[in-house]
Amino acid sequence: MEADTTPRPITNGDVAMVITLDDINYQLDSVVAYSATNNVWMANSKQIHSYTQNLNLDFSLYQRFDGFKWVNTKRDNIVITDGNAYEMRLEQVWDEGNATWINLRKRDFNDDNDNGLFDITYSEWGQNGAWDVIWRQSQTYMEQGKLLSYETEKWNSTNEKWESYWDYNCLYDNAGFLLQTTHRSYGLEADSWNDALESICEYENGRLKSEQIIDWNSEADAWENLQITEVTYPNANSVVRVKKSWSEEGWVNNMMVEESLDNKGNITQIYKYNWDSETTNWEFNQRTIYNYDSKGLKLSKETSSWSDTNSSWETNLKEDYHYSQQVPTKIEDDLNERDFSVYPNPVDSEMSLKFEGDAKRLSIYCLDGAKVLEQNIPITGQAINVNHLTPGIYVAVLHFEQGHSECKFVKN
Repeated sequence: MEADTTPRPITNGDVAMVITLDDINYQLDSVVAYSATNNVWMANSKQIHSYTQNLNLDFSLYQRFDGFKWVNTKRDNIVITDGNAYEMRLEQVWDEGNATWINLRKRDFNDDNDNGLFDITYSEWGQNGAWDVIWRQSQTYMEQGKLLSYETEKWNSTNEKWESYWDYNCLYDNAGFLLQTTHRSYGLEADSWNDALESICEYENGRLKSEQIIDWNSEADAWENLQITEVTYPNANSVVRVKKSWSEEGWVNNMMVEESLDNKGNITQIYKYNWDSETTNWEFNQRTIYNYDSKGLKLSKETSSWSDTNSSWETNLKEDYHYSQQVPTKIEDDLNERDFSVYPNPVDSEMSLKFEGDAKRLSIYCLDGAKVLEQNIPITGQAINVNHLTPGIYVAVLHFEQGHSECKFVKN
């Protein structure tokens, strides 16, 4: 079980959720994926992300395109404490038949930054309509934020107690380079830790040269070679990684990955090859091309597979990334502490307001600060027609006699 790093800087696959360029924050608002069938591109899936005012991820909505409209599939809800730390991540799936969200799993976080400690408790929604705790993990970090270790325990519901399960430790040199990781599993029968895997890294001139994984053979009572990745740097803008597996004949080529980078260090192309033992040659497998704007924001990703029949690359998947720039709010008065929400969220054509007190005015803004709707003297429970809004994320603002309250919502 790998370390859960949700509360650390969040990424969406190989794209950062929030990027700072020239002192300006750009947040990833949506990712739209397309797939090709018979050379015809069709929308496939979509992710929509919303953030807090502090640029922490608030929630992510996942949808698929059924040929006619976007249909909800899953959403992640993030809860952040007043101290700007992640408290919970709740995953829900959409029940189309009942038009409701159903709990799936959640992670509860406890972040003790002062002591470099971070705890996660993982639960799944049970058939009894309650959360069933599955495992928990305690992580330890260095002052620089590097992971030192974690220990995972599984909940034994029969004996109603926690049992050790997995252990992971990291070793760094004085320059902060990762030298070794050690993985251990816990044997309940022997009631002791068992060596499982070790990863050993070598560096040259401050760059990774190789990473070797060795496996513990309990019968032979010895470490055995399992896999090695050798890294070379043909020039300043390329990296080549060759992965090899251990066999009775020695190291055998398995996969090669070539990465090309631009002058800003962004990856522009990735080529993957498989080793053909019969021809003893590297064979094309997959190609990924990334496109950026002049500022360095990643705009798109195209994935192609090699066709031996046509002796050419066939692009079968692409993703477009859409960002918004964090802009100061145009509202002059102070933020009001009144609770304010809209429902349903996401909304198709009409949404209702839920708040306390007497509001003077409702304003709806795009994330770039442009006002798209305004209505005087709204009341709680009132239906607001937003059918004319284009799909995306908006900010609804309620103005009171003193101050205002804000709420983000997603328009399908």
